[in-house]
Amino acid sequence: MTVMTDPMIAARGILTLISQTVDEEDLTLAHESLDYGYPRSAVYCGVAAALQAEAPIAENIRQLIIHEFAWPEAELKDVMDLLEHIPLKAA
Repeated sequence: MTVMTDPMIAARGILTLISQTVDEEDLTLAHESLDYGYPRSAVYCGVAAALQAEAPIAENIRQLIIHEFAWPEAELKDVMDLLEHIPLKAA
C-alpha cells in the first residue's frame, strides 16, 4: 500500500476525472504508476491514454494537471504538448 501524499491524492482525483471520458482499462498503466508511488507519471499516463482514446479533457481538469504538480520543465512541456492535441471537453 502506498502512502497517500498530497500529490498522490491530487493524481488519484485527476485520474478519476479523466476516467469520465477514458475507459478504466485504458488507464491501467496510470493506476499502476500511482500504486508504485509516481503521481506525475500516473497523470502523464492518464493524459497519454486520453490522447490515444481521442477522449476530450475539460479545461478545469487541464488546469489541475498543469498547476497541481511541480513539473520539471521538460515534463511540463511534454504534458502541454499532449494536452494541445486532446480535444477540449465542453463544460
